[in-house]
Amino acid sequence: MRRIVYLLALPFLLSATKSEAQSFTTQYDTITVAAYGYIDIYNKVINQTSDTLRVHWRVIYENLPQSWEDSAAFGICDNVTCYDKSVLTGATLTSDTIGVGKMMPFKVQLDVTSSSVPPTTSGPIYVSFELSEGTTVDTVTFAVNKWATNVSRVNNTKEDISLYPNPAYNEVNVTFSKEMGIRNVAIYNLVGKQISNYRVSTNSAKLDIDKIPSGIYFLRLIDGNGRVVATRRFTHQ
Repeated sequence: MRRIVYLLALPFLLSATKSEAQSFTTQYDTITVAAYGYIDIYNKVINQTSDTLRVHWRVIYENLPQSWEDSAAFGICDNVTCYDKSVLTGATLTSDTIGVGKMMPFKVQLDVTSSSVPPTTSGPIYVSFELSEGTTVDTVTFAVNKWATNVSRVNNTKEDISLYPNPAYNEVNVTFSKEMGIRNVAIYNLVGKQISNYRVSTNSAKLDIDKIPSGIYFLRLIDGNGRVVATRRFTHQ
């Protein structure tokens, strides 16, 4: 599913071939939001098949403040309905039918006005999802920074990042746009504990993961201001 941008010709062709067989794709892998009050954060799930389909999804990681979860404005929405905080337990939900070539809005809605997170906190706060249909499995992440101003901004970063191989064995490679200003790449486990942190000075990094246990991890790309610009999930075998 990942769009490979900075690889050499052969890996790019292999990735493109894999993408053609996917039943769905998402508009963005990671959406980074700077929010002040209420905000709707949209992604889209796109049916790439010649038939209708339904997508299964579940929350795989979140660190939302309790006040955000308890807000009446909170919701995670597909084309069936908007769900309350009970969906954060990780239960699997199934969308309604997505037509051939159609898009399903996938949304997180938040009100960060009355929050226990100090206005000066750079964040970010995450909600990550796993989406699946047949053999197609993908992850999307919504990352929120609370601003002390009344401006909300969304920065979508799908095309700029490549992570390979996935699953990974002894090492994992990541490439990204220079314009993203990435200065650190950190690996976290599923419960949010940092496993390792790497300083980078170019638009790529090769990470040694030989000594970390097998499992599922999140790779966080951090800019010079300490803000997480994007998150990617990978499996270490």
